[in-house]
Amino acid sequence: MKHHLEHDTSKPVLELKDVTVKFGAETILDNISFSVKKGERIAVVGPNGAGKSTLFKTITGTIRPGSGNIFVYGDKPLAHICIGYVPQSSMIDWNFPVTVYDVVMMGRTGRIGLFKRPSGQDKGVVFYALGIVKMAEFADRQIGMLSGGQRQRVFLARAIAQDAGLLLMDEPLAGLDAASQQDIYRIIEYLSEEKGVTILVSTHNLNAAGKNFPKIILLNKKVIVIGSGKEVMNKKYLLSTFGGHLAVIGSDNGIVAVNDTCCSHGEER
Repeated sequence: MKHHLEHDTSKPVLELKDVTVKFGAETILDNISFSVKKGERIAVVGPNGAGKSTLFKTITGTIRPGSGNIFVYGDKPLAHICIGYVPQSSMIDWNFPVTVYDVVMMGRTGRIGLFKRPSGQDKGVVFYALGIVKMAEFADRQIGMLSGGQRQRVFLARAIAQDAGLLLMDEPLAGLDAASQQDIYRIIEYLSEEKGVTILVSTHNLNAAGKNFPKIILLNKKVIVIGSGKEVMNKKYLLSTFGGHLAVIGSDNGIVAVNDTCCSHGEER
């Protein structure tokens, strides 16, 4: 069990300094450096194979960088229980016999202890979290019986129950219809603006990132640029990120609109 560290609020919530990750001879992340402030809502945008998933796993501490350092409130990531992580849907066994309630209660494990029983307060936190994402009526339902949008709402509830200060979501909108995507965007906005949660969401959807996130990181093994949608969505930066897999089809108020369906298939790394 991790110890609950007091956060040094004089430090950035998240800071990466010259982080490089290699798998064998292949460089997956190359000299990544950036910092994130409390409550920021950031889209990490890049094609499949750009290293988005590896970046998130490295931030959580499940992958160790070959060089460089990562700090959460000035300490190593594994020292914290405040980091919430939602992996890609394809990485989760949806047939595992757990209910919605069980999944959200897993968010309390770091605070309860692995073999201790949850208290009434813990149960109250779980139902409070389910209420925020409008999933309380599904508490007894097996997780695999839910729709894709409902599953993502459950994992957001788990992060709320965990009291996560830093939330990483890996392609959470993949395969969701427009209405489900908007539900997720509303919850993410609520968490960042009302609860002060710092949120990084990986996506290949450039247009949605520009509309729904105040800040964007364009990533393709290296950080290409960091800024607002208007600042980063231009042909120069996008070609550096996507290369020949980019089709510019127009612009609106300086933000480039693209056809990025070429980047929506295949497995992320």
